[in-house]
Amino acid sequence: MLTDKQDDSQADFTNSPELGALIEESEKRLEKLMMVAGGWLFGGVLIGAMCAPGYGWSGFGFGILLSAIGIAMNVVQRFSGKAANRVFRVHEHGLYLSENAIPTSIYFDELDEFRFKKTNIFNETWYIQSHFELEAKSHLSGESKTINWIEAATRGASIPIDFDALHLRISERVADNMAAALEVHDKVPWGNSASICHNGIEARVKTRILFSRVKFFPWSELEGMEFSEGKLLLWFESATVEIPHSEPNLFAGYILVERLMNTIYDSPMINQQTEEEMAIAMADQKVYYTHTGC
Repeated sequence: MLTDKQDDSQADFTNSPELGALIEESEKRLEKLMMVAGGWLFGGVLIGAMCAPGYGWSGFGFGILLSAIGIAMNVVQRFSGKAANRVFRVHEHGLYLSENAIPTSIYFDELDEFRFKKTNIFNETWYIQSHFELEAKSHLSGESKTINWIEAATRGASIPIDFDALHLRISERVADNMAAALEVHDKVPWGNSASICHNGIEARVKTRILFSRVKFFPWSELEGMEFSEGKLLLWFESATVEIPHSEPNLFAGYILVERLMNTIYDSPMINQQTEEEMAIAMADQKVYYTHTGC
């Protein structure tokens, strides 16, 4: 594993001895952002200055300066061999993040907390962009480690990482870790207010307005699960348990519950949605923007 003193650009990430083969990679360079922003700025201001002579030349000059700084940064990094400002890599056995040449790596076997959100942005009925947010945490190795990554894909553009497949893959590995912990302990946390047990689930449910209490629900009373309106719903005979989309290990816990149910009963549990549909539903959020005026 890389140390803080190592330059991650000198390592061979095609096949890392610790993390395994490199599967996917994405990077963000500050100099590229500056070049693009500078280009748009001085191009747009130039058009404005041509339409209204005498105005906007200072903005045009600032755009050129911003773009020139970005180009200079790009040249320096190319010749110095230094890595991009932020690099995110998916390996066979874990995740890797380099931020300003400071590396962080987390093995899948260490993961105990995972969040993922995909926001699809629409303008009325037209699709505009997808926004991906990933957060992986580990507390199992004796130190707390966190990897955060945000990616955006505009309509028609491709992104280097298949986040839908990555969401499913990481959730399955976290479910494996939760199952291993359940073999040692009586229960494992699921989200912020529930725990998965061998023979059921403990969850905080509302009893009255402003009142709630922790209640145990056996698997024998579980009638089904569905993701709806930003929450995972577990229907028991006596109540419905809700786990919000924003809580950690949402889909991983769902996978573990399905495994336990399939182990206890001869036939798989019948849900209204398949596992693939549940994975997409739990990740996807839709945002609509209404444009008025010119």
